Amino acid sequence: MLFRSPTAGRPPGFVEDHVGVYRMRLDLAAGSLKVGDAVDLTITVEGEGLMTACRGPVLPQLAWARLEPNGSPAITENVENEEKVVGVWKARYVFIATAEGSHEFPALQLPYYDPVEGAYRTTTTAPVKLTVAPAPPGARVPPPSTANPATAPAESNVLAPRLKPPAVTDVTGSSLRARFWKGSWRWIAVALPPLVWMIVGITRIVRRRRLADVGGQRRRAIRARRREGFARARAALRAGRREDFFGECARLLTDTLSEVVGRSATGLVHAELRATLEERQVPGELAGAALEALEGFDFARYAPGQAKLADEGPAQLEKTLQLAHRLDAFVERSR
Repeated sequence: MLFRSPTAGRPPGFVEDHVGVYRMRLDLAAGSLKVGDAVDLTITVEGEGLMTACRGPVLPQLAWARLEPNGSPAITENVENEEKVVGVWKARYVFIATAEGSHEFPALQLPYYDPVEGAYRTTTTAPVKLTVAPAPPGARVPPPSTANPATAPAESNVLAPRLKPPAVTDVTGSSLRARFWKGSWRWIAVALPPLVWMIVGITRIVRRRRLADVGGQRRRAIRARRREGFARARAALRAGRREDFFGECARLLTDTLSEVVGRSATGLVHAELRATLEERQVPGELAGAALEALEGFDFARYAPGQAKLADEGPAQLEKTLQLAHRLDAFVERSR
């Protein structure tokens, strides 16, 4: 859909493409300078709108200075939330003072149409006061501006007298190669490829051995689950969830017993589990303590009124941890 701003109330200098919400800023690099000095002047327009269509403000004609464009305007645009376009239009100029005295760079104005409010608005910069001192004796003073730098035809380069050609010397050789091979970089360049291949080879050997160690992988996975189970048990203890706490303790001990007997102990009744532990030659005292703890956990889960969790919970968690360590030690000795 083609949008056209209303003609009623249109301010002078309005450009049809300036539709949105704009803010303008003027940056002048120096507040005092000499006649013939060249400094940077930057005009920045930002806000909501198509910055690629922005023309910038109309620049003033100054009898005491001139403005020269310093390249094309830099434009950035982004689409926010697929709803609006925001961006920045930034133009740079070379500002050259041509007459001494106290001067004021006038305020710049950029009229635009705000489609949200349905009205014309104008963003304005503040005027800048400048003090221009006389030029040094013998210095060339460029003439003031005779046209708008944004629309004026190209003229001779007023900065040409200030430019000096680069010094040209014959290059017969370079010491870079000599510095490289005589310094420490040579040894780094020589040693790096074999070192990289050695690291790759060691990594592949370690990875192959870890993949071959199926039992070790299973033990590491069980212990990782055990650490997570202890964390859940502590969380249930702090929250006062009795059934969850004793359920996690029972699950931790059952997983450890599964590693001892070499198969899942979840579906075994206590009598079958005791017989299996005896076949594995688990010490009777250790097997009895583990089975007694499992029975206690089941009783505590389904008889919550017998004791307070805050009183017995920490001791039960410590007991579970000690039994798990003792059963792990038995597994390591039996290998």
